[in-house]
Amino acid sequence: SFALPGWGAWLVPIQAFVVIPILELLIQGTKSNPDRAAEDALRADGRYTALLYLTGLAHLALLGGYLWGVSTQHWAGADLLGRSLGVGFSCGILAINIGHELGHRRSARDRGFAQLLLWSSAYAHFYVEHNRGHHANVGSRNDPATARLGEPLQLFFLRAISSGITSAWQIEAKRL
Repeated sequence: SFALPGWGAWLVPIQAFVVIPILELLIQGTKSNPDRAAEDALRADGRYTALLYLTGLAHLALLGGYLWGVSTQHWAGADLLGRSLGVGFSCGILAINIGHELGHRRSARDRGFAQLLLWSSAYAHFYVEHNRGHHANVGSRNDPATARLGEPLQLFFLRAISSGITSAWQIEAKRL
């Protein structure tokens, strides 16, 4: 989408908010979550992992194209806004979710790619905090990712991010 002039800058946001919702209405998925055996089979299936890697690489290409274009193409106005929203959606949706999934894997390659994707979204602390903080403290007051009873979404968002960064820093300081 970065090579397309004008409306092409809005290709990613149009896909995210128009094409994908329409496809979700048209394509009927399963109505229940897979059991543990089915989840394990999916993880063992190389096609699933390949899809994660291809999508992660597409995100990195999109981010690279954006950074190149911002520095050389002098985008402005609606053109810059569409492209910035597109790369922001890619960071917040693709990179963080794929980084989350691969961050739970045992393979050093998977964990390394997870860290790269999280870094590309300025969310690298998540790898440490989620795996060693959140999973150890889920549901407790010590978990930055657990909302407090009656806590407004905006305050939870600010607290979860700032406390998550602080928690990751403390976890790593203790580990080192």
